[in-house]
Amino acid sequence: MINRETHQPRKWLGYLTIFLVTIVISQISLPFINDVRIIPDYFIALIIPLIALKQQNLNIVVIFFLGILVDIFIGELLGQYILAFLIIYMGNFTLHKFFKFQSYSQIVFLYLILLELGFLVLTTTSLTYQLNNNDINIFIYKNILTAPFCFLYKFILDKVNN
Repeated sequence: MINRETHQPRKWLGYLTIFLVTIVISQISLPFINDVRIIPDYFIALIIPLIALKQQNLNIVVIFFLGILVDIFIGELLGQYILAFLIIYMGNFTLHKFFKFQSYSQIVFLYLILLELGFLVLTTTSLTYQLNNNDINIFIYKNILTAPFCFLYKFILDKVNN
């Protein structure tokens, strides 16, 4: 029988492994994609299940520090992912105040709303600072490529939690 003390470090080791693998795959381009700007946003795909599952003890401070780490590793603009992660966190909090997400289709809808919210923040900050990834086609392609990774991370995090 596994008690709580031995189960917690193994769970955090799983989260750390997922985060490190995400750092590695975010630096590798997919073979069928020519444009670097269209690479899926793996960190947005990772943070959405972490926040939406609500089984982890994530608060605003932890989200802030995760955003700092992501900005250091892959961010073009310091603070861009911090803002995106905090807006996703607040959006999830607000949506859970008004709605209950119990069925699988409701959870899919929640993930898609949070994904669009994250991309909206990233695109808005890119437009403000005139970065190269502010084309509407890039926004659509990144959405299409990132959504499956979001649900893949949900599946992996469910396995780590159980």
